[in-house]
Amino acid sequence: MNDRYKSALAQFSNKIDAGEVCAIRGISEFALRAMDNNSFYFVCVGGNHLYDYVKKDLYWLFAKVRPGSIISGDDYTPGG
Repeated sequence: MNDRYKSALAQFSNKIDAGEVCAIRGISEFALRAMDNNSFYFVCVGGNHLYDYVKKDLYWLFAKVRPGSIISGDDYTPGG
């Protein structure tokens, strides 16, 4: 477990303990199979940045988020 992940878990520990936040670490295709469709209001992905991997992450996530919810990521740069 790297420091960045540990820090995120610590920051949201109260929400995780209350069942309001779920931290899932793994390959989207496998990690999301067990999750119910339309069950997330917000998802933040920090995965592989290559096009094919991002496309797969989004494919697996679209069914899992509720209509009007947010799928977010990191390291986005316009045009690049």
